[in-house]
Amino acid sequence: MITLVYLLFVIAAVGEFFLFGMQRTLLAIAYRRKVDGQYLCRQLLPEWFRYIWGVRGLQLLLLLFIMLLSGWKTAFYTLCVTLLLSSFLPVPFTRYYSDIFHRQARRVRVKDEAAGRELKVILKSEGI
Repeated sequence: MITLVYLLFVIAAVGEFFLFGMQRTLLAIAYRRKVDGQYLCRQLLPEWFRYIWGVRGLQLLLLLFIMLLSGWKTAFYTLCVTLLLSSFLPVPFTRYYSDIFHRQARRVRVKDEAAGRELKVILKSEGI
């Protein structure tokens, strides 16, 4: 049982890292390009990005199960390891996020030609 809980926790942690990295990448681009970060995130993050809260909730629930099955120290160390890894691991945005960002830019371009073109220029100038 505990192995399944740890496996689900690792899957949720990887999912959260992926989603967090997507947002962090856009904020880094916004900082370098001197563009409003909220604007860039609103335009280029996909609709399903809001599910990050569900992933975080699942992680907390799984941490509760880990605490009940293995003790609070084990749950605390598990949480510390995931926090440290997410703080220090680099985010390889070009390989994992470029398709998502370009797809979103195309969707924006359908609604607003000028905004979509601007987003394409930003992504191209960043090498994405």
